[in-house]
Amino acid sequence: MKKIAAIVYVPNNDWYLRQFYSLYYSVMSHPELRQNIDFIIGCPPEAAFLMPSENCHITHLSNISELLQYRFKKRKNTHHPHINSWSHFLDEASVDFIRRYPLTLRIDVDCFISPSILDLDVELGELFTGKGRYTTMQTRKNLRATAEKLDLRHRKIHDIGSTWFGRTDDVMYAAKSSLIVSEHFFEHEFEDAEGWPTWHWGVTTMYAGEIALNHSDLDVKINKRFDWPSFAKRDLKDAYSIHCLHGNKYFSKAEHHNGAYRGKILPADPTDCRDFACHCSLHGDQLFQACSG
Repeated sequence: MKKIAAIVYVPNNDWYLRQFYSLYYSVMSHPELRQNIDFIIGCPPEAAFLMPSENCHITHLSNISELLQYRFKKRKNTHHPHINSWSHFLDEASVDFIRRYPLTLRIDVDCFISPSILDLDVELGELFTGKGRYTTMQTRKNLRATAEKLDLRHRKIHDIGSTWFGRTDDVMYAAKSSLIVSEHFFEHEFEDAEGWPTWHWGVTTMYAGEIALNHSDLDVKINKRFDWPSFAKRDLKDAYSIHCLHGNKYFSKAEHHNGAYRGKILPADPTDCRDFACHCSLHGDQLFQACSG
């Protein structure tokens, strides 16, 4: 059994499938990562045949965004597809399987994993995360007010990243608590006039995660080595994970999707995070094409 369960949700379309294969390649191209990480992939049943088999366990999850408690009541029951990334934690078969691993990495599909993550020691009660970018001063006031409304404490830990890494029981607890908190946002928040960046329905999972983690007794450690932006220059050994954020600077997932880096000459073993992201994406495309026929 491997040491780390990397939990990822993959919707059934080429945009997300290509991103997943790039994330997958970042692990499979490094022997130590390959020996220590398995992917626990949630996806619609119709996408299962497109997934690789090696180092992967596929769970056919329902789209929990279809459930009434995860729709925005003040936005005419609008669906929120990002909530599906937490669907593993409502599926008993997935939960039982994840619990076989001592460590869990909850990660978005548009990320890459660096071999350096294996050097990080994680104690019981610790949760490592990257730096998120979803608040303004008003957002922070709103989040603390929401926590007070729910009779939950808020330790003023803001902008918690979407990547979480910790002992499996700790990540499981944090995710399930976040799902409970998220129901408040679906039921009571986000009038049509509200929007980015102050108070936006699109980052509900980030808001709910922040409130749940602040109330918990977990030692939440925001570490800039997680979720390092894919367009920022940094040595790969200094990053635990790389995240493709919005924008068109190199490396950009949108520019890659449009073919901007096709034929780009890269080092065979890139050490710069930007080149590593591009290298994994180009090779991930090749893997996806081979698997999808």
